[in-house]
Amino acid sequence: MTDKKTNLYTQQFRNSGAYTYVITDRDSKECLILDPVAGQLDLIDILIDQQDLTVKYAMDSHTHSDHYTGLSEVKEEWDATLIGFEKSNSCRCEKFLKNDDSIFLGNSELKVRHIGGHTEDSIIIIGEGMVFTGDTLLIGKTGRTAQNVNDIRQLYRGILINIMSLPNDTLVYPSHDYDNLLFSS
Repeated sequence: MTDKKTNLYTQQFRNSGAYTYVITDRDSKECLILDPVAGQLDLIDILIDQQDLTVKYAMDSHTHSDHYTGLSEVKEEWDATLIGFEKSNSCRCEKFLKNDDSIFLGNSELKVRHIGGHTEDSIIIIGEGMVFTGDTLLIGKTGRTAQNVNDIRQLYRGILINIMSLPNDTLVYPSHDYDNLLFSS
């Protein structure tokens, strides 16, 4: 999927309803692998080789059993820096980000926003014309609260403030879809 308004583009990989994204800066060919799932890494390796990409970062949109399974493999295969949100309980992370921090791929900027609600460390990543919502917002529905410490009000407030305020033509890329939809707006 390519967004003509920006230098960023994304490739999506699906494994049993979970999505992994390779978000790439067109000029520098630096990329971030978001929510890597171990079963998708062979296909991602083909993409990286074919497009001559440099895997700069890998991260999860939140700590959850179906999202962190591929981080160690990404580190081993491409020596990517593993990044995560400051509230992440993943010991794999080498660098922790705070709310409103930026991730740079070449000259392209991605903004990290803490949403919470689904899990304590749930984030979204905003790029020009696109947003990666993890399990915060799915296609046609919101995510759910996954642990006792989470709050549906926090989840809805985060969606309202951080996602609903984006331009109407923003493409929404969730970490799951069980109805064979790839993205929404």
